[in-house]
Amino acid sequence: MSPADRKTVLLNRLLDDWAYQANVRGIIARQLNWMRGDGFYGELNEKRYRAETDATRLINSFVQNNLSDFGIKENITLTFPWNRMFEAKFEFK
Repeated sequence: MSPADRKTVLLNRLLDDWAYQANVRGIIARQLNWMRGDGFYGELNEKRYRAETDATRLINSFVQNNLSDFGIKENITLTFPWNRMFEAKFEFK
C-alpha cells in the first residue's frame, strides 16, 4: 500500500471511530431530545436534517482541533444515509 493510501485509510478510521463514534455521535444523540419533530436515534425522520447539520459542524471543528496534521483543506459533510445515527457517511467538499 502506498503512503498516500495508508494516510487515506487512517484518516477514514480516525473520522469514523474517533471523531464521529467516540465524540460527535454522543453529543448529537443527547441533543435529539431538544430537536423539533418526530424521530429518535434509530430512526431520525424529521430530525435527520438538523442532526446532519449539527454533526457536520461538530466533525469539522473536531478535525480542525485534532487532525490538522492531515492537512484537510475541504469541509467535510456528514450525512446519515440509513436514517439512523450509528452509520455516518463523510464527503469532502
